[in-house]
Amino acid sequence: RPHRCSFCGYSSYSPSAVKVHERSHTGQRPYACQVCCKRFAQSSNLWRHSRTVHEGRRNYKCAVCGLTFQQGAHLKTHQRVHAKRKCV
Repeated sequence: RPHRCSFCGYSSYSPSAVKVHERSHTGQRPYACQVCCKRFAQSSNLWRHSRTVHEGRRNYKCAVCGLTFQQGAHLKTHQRVHAKRKCV
C-alpha cells in the first residue's frame, strides 16, 4: 500500500483515506455545521448530522412497534428489545 500515515503504521491505496485517518491523530475537524458550529473530521458525518439533528429526519421505523429513529444503527439496537421479549 503506497500511502502511509505519518503518525502510525496505517496504510492504504487511497490517499484520501490516509488523510481522513490522520485527522484521528491531529484532531483536525475541517467540516463545520452552519447551524450549530459543531465540527467534523469527515464531510459524510457533517451530512448525517445535518439531516438527523437539524432536519429531524427519522427514516428508520421499527416494524414491531412503529417507533422511529434517526439512524439505522439505533433501530438495530432497539430491535433487541423485541427479540428479548420473545425469549422470555
